[in-house]
Amino acid sequence: MRLHALFTRYKSPKSALIAKKLVEEDKNFLTFCEPSPSFDAVEGPYLIDSATALLDQKSGLNKHKNANLREIWSSLGNMSFMIGPEAIENYNKIIAFYTPYAAEGNMTAKFTLATIHRILRNFSEAQGLLKEAAEGELPEAQFCLGAFLAETEKEENLQEALIWRTKAAVHKIEGVYVDIGCQYMDGIGTHKDIEEARRNFKKATKTDQDGLAEFQLYFLHEENEPLKSRFFLEQAAKKKCTKAQYRLGLIYEREGLENNDLLLKDDLLLKACALYRQSAKQGFRKAQYKYACCCRDGTGTRQNTERAKKWLKNPAEKGYGKAKKALNKLNKLETIRE
Repeated sequence: MRLHALFTRYKSPKSALIAKKLVEEDKNFLTFCEPSPSFDAVEGPYLIDSATALLDQKSGLNKHKNANLREIWSSLGNMSFMIGPEAIENYNKIIAFYTPYAAEGNMTAKFTLATIHRILRNFSEAQGLLKEAAEGELPEAQFCLGAFLAETEKEENLQEALIWRTKAAVHKIEGVYVDIGCQYMDGIGTHKDIEEARRNFKKATKTDQDGLAEFQLYFLHEENEPLKSRFFLEQAAKKKCTKAQYRLGLIYEREGLENNDLLLKDDLLLKACALYRQSAKQGFRKAQYKYACCCRDGTGTRQNTERAKKWLKNPAEKGYGKAKKALNKLNKLETIRE
């Protein structure tokens, strides 16, 4: 028997992530439809138009990608947005759909319900369901419960957060070793232990792809082991960590400007400019400013004032003082020339 539930448009400023990943496509479980133009005035991606489920094939729930729900929890931490009545109605339909599965003890269903209640700001319901899923040995739920408890910044919750993160770490959930490492590094919810922090960051280098662990190891080794520190910074940059790309760019630029060998100087400045550009394209404002300076001055790239102005615009509009000052100066020079 096939049941149909209508999940029409979602309202969210986080664009594709929440709506697209809330219910993942599965040939036996869910079907995505493109959004219709009738709700163009409402913000958000609104990718889910309808969903179908085979009631007698519960494997659909088991196939659901819990990692996607985990990403939603990670993205909701600092979000502030309004949810319209249409979206609430449709979230309630999803709640009604998953509730029977949760009642049967399906941990993914409980995790899904917890995620929806988190989006709707029903925090007590979200935490209760999330804890049930975590206690049911769902690693992603354990990870998210740790993050949820850490958000409260209460000492007892921070201690419990470390416990759940440690449970999730057994399953090598991406990001958990970094969270544990940061708690030990800063003494949050536990005693300060730099060696334990370092051990967890090193474990994360084998499971995580965002370069944050390598970036933390760069700082931990910077004072006493500069060569090892440099190695970790380069590894973080390779994994496209924006801050690592920017910082490594600063190092290359400084080394280039101090070098008397013209060939080596040019090579280092080319590398610096390339790293600034990579970081800038990911939206890091300081890197956008530095790449704009490279374009303005012809450092590591061909001089191009228009390109410099283009890259200065975003950080200037976002309040980055150096970018605003540099953009105003370029505009004044252009006015004088005219």
